[in-house]
Amino acid sequence: MPLIARSISQLPFTMRSLNVTWPLFNIGDFSTSNLLLAHLTNLELAISQLKAVPHLLHLCPNLSSLTICVSVKQRLLAIESFTHTKLQSLRIAHDLGNAEHLAGLFDALSFPNLRLLEARNIEPSQVSFLFDALTPLRVHELAARAVQPWPHEQLTTCLVRSNWSLETLVFSAGVLTTDEQRAGYITYIPSLNVVVDSMCNHFV
Repeated sequence: MPLIARSISQLPFTMRSLNVTWPLFNIGDFSTSNLLLAHLTNLELAISQLKAVPHLLHLCPNLSSLTICVSVKQRLLAIESFTHTKLQSLRIAHDLGNAEHLAGLFDALSFPNLRLLEARNIEPSQVSFLFDALTPLRVHELAARAVQPWPHEQLTTCLVRSNWSLETLVFSAGVLTTDEQRAGYITYIPSLNVVVDSMCNHFV
């Protein structure tokens, strides 16, 4: 049994919140921890591939808040379709030099009760940081990177499948979106609150 799975298996099943940012979770680590995961309502962790997210959500049927930091170094893998009916908050810190991986995630998932979605761009070296402790990349650092455009079409399709339940959409530092894209979300969801980090304004 992997060390991280063995450590989690020793935690009380009454836990409702869990933060694990190191080492990175692999898809094989989850099945050995499923008794605890089944009771969680809040989870923050670092993972090595987005393909693991549907499997993780399947093992966490009561999850209302999920925060993930993702380090993607492998080739793009197909992501299994999945609908999670209780998730209300999803925050993703991702290296948007590999935005096609995030597009694949939005293509696969549905969240009929999702209220908050936040995305931010990180360096691969930041994957083990807690989401709220991440330091925004500086403008010159972002300009020097091959940051890919935000997967607008895939998110829009995901929101359609999720019956437009979203209330707040947050684009944190380094996420490339356009005025037209953000206006498009509001066209579909007039009550939507779109929040743009000041660091994003340099890339609009």
